[in-house]
Amino acid sequence: MADVLDPRLQRLVDKDEIRDVLYRFARGVDRHDFELIRSCYHDDAVDFHGVFDGSVSEYVDWAAENLPKFATATTHHVSNVLIDVRGDNALCESYVLAAHRYTRENGQRADFLCGARYVDQFQRRSGEWRIAHRQLLWDWVRDDVLQSEFEAVGIDATQLRFGEHAPSDGVYKAAAIVA
Repeated sequence: MADVLDPRLQRLVDKDEIRDVLYRFARGVDRHDFELIRSCYHDDAVDFHGVFDGSVSEYVDWAAENLPKFATATTHHVSNVLIDVRGDNALCESYVLAAHRYTRENGQRADFLCGARYVDQFQRRSGEWRIAHRQLLWDWVRDDVLQSEFEAVGIDATQLRFGEHAPSDGVYKAAAIVA
């Protein structure tokens, strides 16, 4: 007979597994790891980003085509995660702060910043939590010309290690060492 967790403990486990999906999604977007993004959704899921609305398969294809053209680097921060678990279903609201470094048509480098919220319907199927329905709600945006980078604060950028896209990024290299 399988052990049954106290319902309060099970809720904590469920919430932790859901947060892990949110963080894996952010990594997938920022590292251009499109299979990681896909793994965060059920196969029949839908995603409504506003700039894209459709099936998860179409969303991942859209992201793979457009993210590399739009931004040289992105960083997604997920916070204020509120999760209401009800059996094998959960409603999850997460705040996201996303920064996108890109080059404008006139050659100016700029940062596009947005504050938004993911409103997700999660489902646990075959013991695994994934997104079944996502709605991105935009709260604010700003677009700033990049005035200067590290030189303004006296840092020699040649001494720094920068994030890259999968599989060249340092987190993928570290994961290979741990495996």
